[in-house]
Amino acid sequence: MRRRDFTKLALTATAATIAAPAVVRAQTTFSWKMTSAYGPKAAFYSVGPGSATDLCKRIEAMSGGRLKIQFYGAGELVPAMEGFDAASAGTVEMNYGNAYFSFLSA
Repeated sequence: MRRRDFTKLALTATAATIAAPAVVRAQTTFSWKMTSAYGPKAAFYSVGPGSATDLCKRIEAMSGGRLKIQFYGAGELVPAMEGFDAASAGTVEMNYGNAYFSFLSA
């Protein structure tokens, strides 16, 4: 084997070894929780096209199933107006509601 061919082969093998952990990390799945300021059956906000549950389904589809978001309506996990505080404290990863709702609790 010529020295140049050996060097190319060695560099390719090294690059593949270094890149392998990144590929393994990319396969990790995540399960997040989303609270809402609206009830679990609120039309347009919690169910139906353009709602929070629709958003959760779309994110799961776009991520290839790597990011799964469980939706909780108001009162199911935290009270309606405490979703922003729950997300800030790290109790849940997401909150769905209007921005001005977070100023009501301040």
